[in-house]
Amino acid sequence: MSEFARESWWTIEAPRLFNLAARQYQLPGKRQQRTSTVLWELTERSDRHALEAAAVCGQGWARELGGQDLPLSAHSKVDWDNYSVWLWTIPGVHWNFTVVGACAFERDTRSSVTPFYLLQFLWLHPFARHRGNWAEAFPLFLQRFQRLRITPLTTAMRHFLAGRPTQPIRDRHDEILHLYAQEPGCIRGHGPMQEYSPGLWLCGAKLGGDDICREKWSAPTRVRQTQEA
Repeated sequence: MSEFARESWWTIEAPRLFNLAARQYQLPGKRQQRTSTVLWELTERSDRHALEAAAVCGQGWARELGGQDLPLSAHSKVDWDNYSVWLWTIPGVHWNFTVVGACAFERDTRSSVTPFYLLQFLWLHPFARHRGNWAEAFPLFLQRFQRLRITPLTTAMRHFLAGRPTQPIRDRHDEILHLYAQEPGCIRGHGPMQEYSPGLWLCGAKLGGDDICREKWSAPTRVRQTQEA
């Protein structure tokens, strides 16, 4: 059926919740504080309604990108040790929480001997975009998961990630994967670099004798300002 045959196709209604049992994270951004936007991590204590709200956002993500499988179902049996679901909310009017976005991460232990988390989906209501909600949450995700693989890369995501530190690892096919992390990693495989001065990172790994690795990474101004905020 064509999307033009259904008027509801064009209606994007934010999910509403009366109760939310989840871990709460206050976002530091001024806009988030002004709008009382809160980030929540669902747990095994979260009920079906919270998972259903995340699934609705997952449907929005799949519909916008096209050709994507639905990443989540309200009736999914979630492995909470390896799968992490998050919601952004603002206060409701006749209910307690309006869900304005969601994302999920899955722990990947198959692709490489170095485990990492893969972003399964990310969707924000159109009225919640370009307001720093993802940008304010991103440092928390890096701290929580340490290494992130983000795919597929939309134009907006490419712009956001440009110049941000990555750590290269080798997958089981000996291909290089660049994972986003708090500290940049040496492209020669020597592990995380050390910050020599604000925005400048050096490897310094010993190579034998008095020789050291001189690989370096310099944060672009935009990324540096974000990290210092």
